[in-house]
Amino acid sequence: MIYIDAAADSHGAVMIGTTNPARQLHVAGTGAMIRVDRNDASPGLIFNQTAVSDLSTTLKVFYFGMNASGVNNGRFYMFLSTFKTAVQGKRQYVKKSSVIATLLFHDRIKDCGL
Repeated sequence: MIYIDAAADSHGAVMIGTTNPARQLHVAGTGAMIRVDRNDASPGLIFNQTAVSDLSTTLKVFYFGMNASGVNNGRFYMFLSTFKTAVQGKRQYVKKSSVIATLLFHDRIKDCGL
């Protein structure tokens, strides 16, 4: 059930699975809660940090996405658009390992075995 409460505060709130939101968008439930379906290689989720006093001034953007070429054949990446190092604007691919996923920095798309 989706609830929309415009009277909660000046911005309103969207609630899914709860009537007591902790944020403007609050999803509550058990198991997997968010699914993003898309048919291209663009980022699936984008987190955009803005200035406190101006939502139109972007400070930093963090992207999550996947590139897949077939069933169970693809890779997951994270991309931070405002790195202040030699890897600024580069995708960071998550590589499968026996214990921990390792972040790799690449200039181009690289199959990391996910």
